[in-house]
Amino acid sequence: MKSNFPPCVYAETLLELPNLSASDTHVAEQYLPMIVEYYKQSLLTHQKALSYLETVYGISSAVALEHSIGYSDRSLGLELPSAKDNAGEILRGSLKRLRVFKGTGHEAFRGCIVVPVMSGDSIAGFYAERINRVCRKAKSQYFVRLYPHCLFATSQCDDHPEVYLCASPLLAIQLTESIHQPAFATDHSFNARDEDCAYLAGAGVDRVIVVAQSHTAPEHLKQLTRRLKKFDLKYRKIDNFTEVVYGTA
Repeated sequence: MKSNFPPCVYAETLLELPNLSASDTHVAEQYLPMIVEYYKQSLLTHQKALSYLETVYGISSAVALEHSIGYSDRSLGLELPSAKDNAGEILRGSLKRLRVFKGTGHEAFRGCIVVPVMSGDSIAGFYAERINRVCRKAKSQYFVRLYPHCLFATSQCDDHPEVYLCASPLLAIQLTESIHQPAFATDHSFNARDEDCAYLAGAGVDRVIVVAQSHTAPEHLKQLTRRLKKFDLKYRKIDNFTEVVYGTA
C-alpha cells in the first residue's frame, strides 16, 4: 500500500516552509546538489533555454554555469529509483516535500530555468522561470523556500553598505553583470523574511536599493519597507533596470 505523501500546492511563491523530517534533510543534503548538477548539464544541451537566458537577460552560458543555473527538461524522474519499489517511493516522497516534485509525481520545474538559492554551502531554495507558454494552472515563476533564510545573492556583500534587491535571481545576475555590484533577490512580490533582513544587517548592509518592476504592487513594497525598517535598514526604490545601469536624465 502506498504512503500518502503530503501534496505540494504551487503558487507564484511558496511562503509556507515545508515540514521536513530528519530523513528529508538527509535527502536534501545528498540529492539536491546532484539534482542541481543534473539541471546544469541539461541546460547546456538545450539551445532554446540558453537562447532565452542570453536574449532576455544577457546571461551567457559561462555566467549561467558560474551561478549553477540549470534547466528542467522533464527527464530527472528517469534517473531516480522507480516509485514502484520501497526505496524509490521513500526518496520521491522526500523530494515532494522538498518541492522538487509535485504531489502527482511530476517534476515541479519542468520547462523552467532553475536557479538554486544558496545559504552558505546548503541549498536553501529554488527559483524557477518558465521559458515556454504557460499552460493550464501552471505559473510563470516559482520561488521555493526550504529554510527560513532564503535570499539569493550574486556574491558576498561584505564591505558593501549599499546593495541592490531585485525581483528574481535572474534579474539580480543581470544587474551584477552590468554594474559589477552585489545584488540580492527574493521573488516577484519582494517577500523577504526577518531572517533575510537580519542576514543583511549582520553583513554590514546599511541601505537597500529596491529595483522595482512595472508590475510590482505598491502593497508589496510597503510590506518590504516595514520589514527593512524593523532591522534599521534604509530603503530606496528605483523604478526600473535602466535607471540603475544608465542613471536618470
